[in-house]
Amino acid sequence: MQASTSSTSAWQQLKNRDLSCEEALHLLVDSQGIVNLQLLDREVTYRFLKQVFDRRALPPVIPLLLWRNCYYLGSPVALSEAAIASLREQTAMAIHVIAIAEQSYRAWFQSQNFDQNRINAEVAINPLTGEVEQENIGKMTELHLSKATDQIGRIKTLISGALRNRASDIHLEPTLDGLRVRYRIDGILRNITTLPLEVSRRAVVALKVMADMDISESRRPQDARISEKYVSETEAEVGLDMRVSTLPCVGGEKAVIRLLPRQNPFSSIDELGFSDKALAIYKGWLAQPQGMVIFTGPTGSGKTSTLYTSLQAIATEHVNVVTVEDPVEYVLPCITQTQ
Repeated sequence: MQASTSSTSAWQQLKNRDLSCEEALHLLVDSQGIVNLQLLDREVTYRFLKQVFDRRALPPVIPLLLWRNCYYLGSPVALSEAAIASLREQTAMAIHVIAIAEQSYRAWFQSQNFDQNRINAEVAINPLTGEVEQENIGKMTELHLSKATDQIGRIKTLISGALRNRASDIHLEPTLDGLRVRYRIDGILRNITTLPLEVSRRAVVALKVMADMDISESRRPQDARISEKYVSETEAEVGLDMRVSTLPCVGGEKAVIRLLPRQNPFSSIDELGFSDKALAIYKGWLAQPQGMVIFTGPTGSGKTSTLYTSLQAIATEHVNVVTVEDPVEYVLPCITQTQ
C-alpha cells in the first residue's frame, strides 16, 4: 500500500474506491495505535452518535469507518461482549473493534466537546479517569484548528488554547511557510503551530475585523482593543479584554494579541510569590506616605499583576487613589483610573 497524502477523509477515499477497507484502516490507525484524527469523517461520527441511545453510557470508542453495514470502532480498552452486543443492537450494524492508543481517544474526545464559536479556557479532562491532564499544546491546537470553519473561528481557537495554557500573549508572524503562531507562557515565547500560507493573510484580516481595525490599511501599525467573554476553568463566563497590535513587516503583517482577563489573578500581596524578607521590605515601602516604586522586567514577568495587587492593597476607604495608565488593563473597584 502506498501512503496517502490526501486531506480527504479515509471514509471518502474508501467510498471513491481509492482505497480498500484494510488500506483505509491502516491509513487511520498506525502500528502504535495512533489515530490520524484529521482523516476521520464527520459524517461517520454523526451517523454513529445519532444511533446511540445514550451518549453518556457510550464506552470509549472512536467511529473510524462505516463500510458494508459494519462500524469499525477504535477503542483504547477491551470492550466486553455485552458492550459490543449493545452497540450492535443500537446501530443495527456489525461492530468491529480496533485497538488504539489512549492518547488518541483523549484527543478525539476533547475535540468533540470543543466549541470553536466561543472562547473556552476549560481545562482538559481525561475521559477515562476523570482527572485533569496537561494537554499537548501544539497537537491539540492543530486538531481544533482543523475543525474551524472560518478565519474568526481559527482566531478564537488560538485564543482558547492560549487561555487554557495560561499564555499572556499570542504572536502571529508571517514566514515563508505560513503564519507562525507562538504563545508567551511564563514569559517565554513557544512555537505552537504554523497556519498554511494560503490562509495567513485572511487570518490576520479576520483578527483586524474582530478588533474593528482598518482592513484596507496594511502599511502602517495599528492598535485596538477587543472585548469578549470566555468560559473559565470553573465553567463561569468571564469578561476578557484583548489588546491587539499589528505591524507591517516583510511577508505581510505581524499581529500580537495581549490577553487581559477582567479579574486580577491575585487576591493579596502575600500570593505574589515574594520571599518573606522581600515581602516585608515591599510592604514597608507601600506603607510610606510618599515615594516612588519602579517595576521593571520582561513581558510576562508579573509587573502588571504586582502593580494592580499593590493598588488594591492601599486603596482603603481612607485613601484616594488616582492612576494614569496607558492603557488601563484591569478595572479596579474604589480607584479612579485614567488613560
